[in-house]
Amino acid sequence: MKVKSITFECPILHRGRISFTEEIRAPEINSFVNGITYNETQSHLLVVDYNNSQYVIDVLKYTHKNDSRYVSQLSNFLQATVSIIKVTLNEDSTYSFETVQSSVYKLTGLSIEDEILHEFPKLGVISNYHIREYDASADYFEAQPWIKSNYLYLVILPFKDKQYVICNYTRRAKASSLISKAELHNAFIVDVERRSQSDESTLLNIEDDSTDLPIEDLKSLNVDDLDSLM
Repeated sequence: MKVKSITFECPILHRGRISFTEEIRAPEINSFVNGITYNETQSHLLVVDYNNSQYVIDVLKYTHKNDSRYVSQLSNFLQATVSIIKVTLNEDSTYSFETVQSSVYKLTGLSIEDEILHEFPKLGVISNYHIREYDASADYFEAQPWIKSNYLYLVILPFKDKQYVICNYTRRAKASSLISKAELHNAFIVDVERRSQSDESTLLNIEDDSTDLPIEDLKSLNVDDLDSLM
């Protein structure tokens, strides 16, 4: 039996980035090109490989230099080969096909990030993730210096007997939203005190009497004061 179309959940490109997913119906490429509604002399089709056939996800009006990133994201999400195919009408009224770009899905297994994205593919298209192992014993979290909030909300994902930080937010609502949208089963939120990379230099520990002095106060000490602290 020849399948002429398939229906599946697919990421949607909006203003240059994948922002949501929806259910789409994808026609088989030969059925689509030879259909009565297709009469282009040249076009670019975004297609996905499924069961040894290719199905049209979208007709691209323009091609861009960042298309390779989009194709790669789609490939990882769908866990299938995704390609951009140029279709040209020949003089004998037949169509020729040329693959312009292609991304073959392959689970490398070389990193824990690959395995997590394989298990939770929606994470790769709705979040700027930064996966790293979570240290539950630490009462601080090193954050980017431009983050102003004193506290962060970490999305923690248990995976293969360990826990991993997937993302960090300054609002709990955003962390909860990520868990829901990416379908991160068993994930939870931890709020931690923020520590920037510069915080390590704001206090100087003086040995012997366990006195912690801010650097600003230390600058005002003279030689005799320092001797008395040694």
